[in-house]
Amino acid sequence: MNHIRHAAFLVAAGLCAAPAAAQQPTLTSRLSSVVGSFLVGYSTLGDGGSFNETLNTLDAAFSRNEADAGGVDGFVGSTPVQGNASFAVTQDYAITPLLFSASGTGATSADTPYTYVSVGAQTISQLRLRFTVAVPTPYVLTGEVTHSIGAPVLGLTPTASAFARLVGSPGGGGAWLSTSTPGAFTTSGTFMPGFTYELEGRANSNLNASSRFAMNLVLSPVPEPAQVALLALGLGLLAARRGLRRE
Repeated sequence: MNHIRHAAFLVAAGLCAAPAAAQQPTLTSRLSSVVGSFLVGYSTLGDGGSFNETLNTLDAAFSRNEADAGGVDGFVGSTPVQGNASFAVTQDYAITPLLFSASGTGATSADTPYTYVSVGAQTISQLRLRFTVAVPTPYVLTGEVTHSIGAPVLGLTPTASAFARLVGSPGGGGAWLSTSTPGAFTTSGTFMPGFTYELEGRANSNLNASSRFAMNLVLSPVPEPAQVALLALGLGLLAARRGLRRE
C-alpha cells in the first residue's frame, strides 16, 4: 500500500506542476477591409483623398491606421467656394493561443456654407476571421459596439453603424452572437471540432459620424492528451488505495 500511496502522490504532484496547455485554434481564412475617402469642391476647384485596402493573408497580427483631410477656399470665376472634409479609419487584431482581440473604428467629417459645393466622406472597417478547433474549447466573448451621428450637411443626414458577430457552421456549432445595439456585450460557450467559426466586426461612418467595434475572445486552457492520461492514472491509483483500505 505504501507503494500505491507513493505513486499516487507523484501523479498528483505531476498534475499540479504541469498546467493545462493551450490548444490554439487554426485560422482558416481572414478578410480585412479598410476603406476611407473624402471629397470637397465645386466645378474646377476641389480636393479629395482615399484609401482602399483588402487583405486575406493568414497573419497572426494586423494593424492599420489611415487618415486624410482637405479643403477648398477660393473662387471659380466670381463664385466663392469653401468647404472641408476628412476621414480616419483603423483596424487591429492579434491572435494568441488563448486570446483573439480585434477592433475597428471610423470617423468622418464634412462641412460647407454653400449648397452648390459638394462634400462627402465615408469609412468602412470590416474584419472577418474564420477558424477551427481540434478539441472542445470553452470561450468567453466580450466587446462593445458604438456609433454616433453629428450635424447634417446641406440637408444630408450623416449615418453610422457598427456590429459584432460570432457564428459557427453548420448549425451554429455552439456559438451565436450578433449585435448592432450600441453598448457592451458578452457571450460564452464551447467551440467544437468539426465546425468552422467566424468572428466578424464592422464599423461604418458617413459625413459627420463615427463608429467602433471591439472584441476580445478568451479561450480556456485545454489539457493536453498526456495530462488526461496522467489524470486517469492518478484516479486509478487512488481508487486502488481506497480498495486496499477497505480490506
